[in-house]
Amino acid sequence: MRRATALLAAAVVAAGTVIFGSAGTAFADPSANDWKQLRLCESGDNYSTNTGNAYYGAYQFDLSTWKSVGGVGRPDQASRSEQDFRALYLYRMRGWSPWICAALVGLHEDADGGSGRKPVMGDAPNPPSSNPPSSNPPSSNPPSSNPPSPNPPSPTPPASNTHGYPGPLKYGDYSAALKTWQKQLAAMGYGSFDGTGWFGEKTRTAVKKLQSKAGQPASGTIGEATWVAAWNAKYRLTTTTPKPPANTPPPAPSRAPTYPGSVLREGSSSTALKAFQKQLGAMGYGLTGTGYYGSKTTQAVLKLQTKAGLNVVGYVGPSTWKAAWNVKNKIAGTPEAKAPAYPGTKLSRGSEGEALQKFQKQLGVYGYGLTGTGWFGPNTEAAVKKLQQKAGLHVVGFVGPETWYSAWDPANDLRDTTAVTAVARADMKPAAKPAAVVPAKYLPATDASCRVSSQTALRWGGVVMVSGKTYRDLQCFQRALGHRGYGLTGTGYFGPATRAAVASLQASNSLPRTGKVDAATWKAAWQGR
Repeated sequence: MRRATALLAAAVVAAGTVIFGSAGTAFADPSANDWKQLRLCESGDNYSTNTGNAYYGAYQFDLSTWKSVGGVGRPDQASRSEQDFRALYLYRMRGWSPWICAALVGLHEDADGGSGRKPVMGDAPNPPSSNPPSSNPPSSNPPSSNPPSPNPPSPTPPASNTHGYPGPLKYGDYSAALKTWQKQLAAMGYGSFDGTGWFGEKTRTAVKKLQSKAGQPASGTIGEATWVAAWNAKYRLTTTTPKPPANTPPPAPSRAPTYPGSVLREGSSSTALKAFQKQLGAMGYGLTGTGYYGSKTTQAVLKLQTKAGLNVVGYVGPSTWKAAWNVKNKIAGTPEAKAPAYPGTKLSRGSEGEALQKFQKQLGVYGYGLTGTGWFGPNTEAAVKKLQQKAGLHVVGFVGPETWYSAWDPANDLRDTTAVTAVARADMKPAAKPAAVVPAKYLPATDASCRVSSQTALRWGGVVMVSGKTYRDLQCFQRALGHRGYGLTGTGYFGPATRAAVASLQASNSLPRTGKVDAATWKAAWQGR
């Protein structure tokens, strides 16, 4: 339910409801638009609705709540003004908390919400002539002798009413306003939308269907004409529900109990959480009612949020709470119930492991052409993008919890829609590159390794060594000359001292005075004078 408060006169007239005041005092109660949005979400703005789920009327009162605010009889049989007044009464007593839809459509409480200030059914200034407020107490208002039909058609919106049109929307867009529009499409029979605000493939398909029904070009994008058409009763899709066999008991109510009022997340513990866990267990999510929010509950919530098309966040807010009691999200007996737990970290190019192998095998079963190699390469990335497109998710190419659980959803099975089975492609992990050959560690030269006392020269390396450079082999040449009294050590650097020693060696051995270490000069270091 949404906020129920006294409505200001002009606003209420616009909404077709009465205006309430308390002892001549004006209160800042919710606007007519707030109430309208609440009724649209709760009942499709149908004051006479009774779907058999034990909730009645435009504000979806149950009988105990209706009686607690002075209601008599059944809400759906009461007049509009009576229902409006009782909704205001409830709002004054408890704020928006009794209405799940209040959180769904983003209503906020004012000072009178939950104030305990009782409203008084009084004369409203300028009341609508078609619906004057009653001067008699509620109990004296008999139901109309001509009650409205169980499902009156929604009136065609006036041309000037754009229903909060936010501007053009296309595939891939996100808009908070789109949430309300998606819920309206669901009420018109165009699919099971929970109002995510994300324009995915599911929304695009419904948009085209609505456009075709309304005689518009099936562009798959939302312009103003398409937006407004969602509220036009002429374009409602009618479906026929087969009658149940005789003596079939009515289905159990799927309405969620009141949201506990605070977010439930890992570490939480409460009796409300226990009820939520038991409900998820009955829906096939593998939980029992422990009352403690641990990792197993987180995984079940991720799976539920994926199934319900909600933001996959792993904690329980009002939308997730309500989704647990929506029979559309039941997975008991389906492949989704057997989906392994999300591994907890994003899978992307280069990822590997047993969890990824399970994911790949599942995609292979559903016709995405993968085998379970356990390595995330280009073929896995292409299959993930195809899955995300099929499921109406963001096409990002990596695997988060939403994509993970979508792989086990039968709605994403390609085998029923693809004529030719995709050729299986395996992502093989690239072979490891052979280890680079690391050269043996170079050991500095010593007198022993250079054989400085020998009369036989070491083998010359074939490189003429010149001043200003460093050479490995020069170390032994320098040590040999040092051993012969030229005052050199084995640094390997050809500096001025080495250049002077080379000139002296070449002069002493009648060699050309090049100042360079060539083969003859090299040999003279061991065998010359």
